[in-house]
Amino acid sequence: MKRIINLYPLLFVLLFVCCKPFQEVKVTQIESVALAERTNTMVKVDVGMKINNPNNFRIKIKKSDLEGFLNGKSVGKVNITNRIVLAAKSEKSYTMSFTADVTQLMMSLPVLMITKTAVLNVKGYITAKVFIFRKRVPVDMKERFSPDDIQF
Repeated sequence: MKRIINLYPLLFVLLFVCCKPFQEVKVTQIESVALAERTNTMVKVDVGMKINNPNNFRIKIKKSDLEGFLNGKSVGKVNITNRIVLAAKSEKSYTMSFTADVTQLMMSLPVLMITKTAVLNVKGYITAKVFIFRKRVPVDMKERFSPDDIQF
């Protein structure tokens, strides 16, 4: 019993030394957008993006609950389909695969053909995991792009 009591000060110190505040992870640049796969019901889009993780620990993206908007019109639920692990203290390029509903995306397609620039907005939540801790992080990303940049 005395050994356990002697460990409490050590655990207390470790808890406060190891737990630094979480710094926000940022998408610094959208590098590419490519249509990867298309079926009758869904479209899979690969988006290359540069992400800055200023934290001293790696972060695993577990699941997403996102809604996509193209020029203010909903394109439906957007899901991250691949596993992403953000390296600690780094700014690296990652490719995220997203799926979206074809019918809602096709409604926004004529607007893309006419305009020179479009606005992609993604809102919702991503669940991230660090060690044994999970956190639901709000996402509200707005990015302006040219439809000519999409690779088919």
